[in-house]
Amino acid sequence: MSELLTYFNLESLILSFFSSDNANMDTILNSLPVAIEVLKDWRVIFIAIFTIFFISIASYVVKYRRKAPRIIVEKEVPAPSAEKSEENQEADGEGEE
Repeated sequence: MSELLTYFNLESLILSFFSSDNANMDTILNSLPVAIEVLKDWRVIFIAIFTIFFISIASYVVKYRRKAPRIIVEKEVPAPSAEKSEENQEADGEGEE
């Protein structure tokens, strides 16, 4: 059984899968310059700016609430009642005498 594990190199695969160091730091440091070059590419920058712009426009459209138009109601001036006009005439009449 151990011959099959070593033949297919499964023993090292099993050990690397269950070990705490799954990724070799050396490979991460070697791929860092490539990642930086990818991020510097004008197409990646353009797509990132376009995506941010599109998401901001979409969120504005989703959150937009139209304000209800203000209805201006003109207050009607109540017509002077007959009683008040009689009282005013009496008050005016008393002051004249």
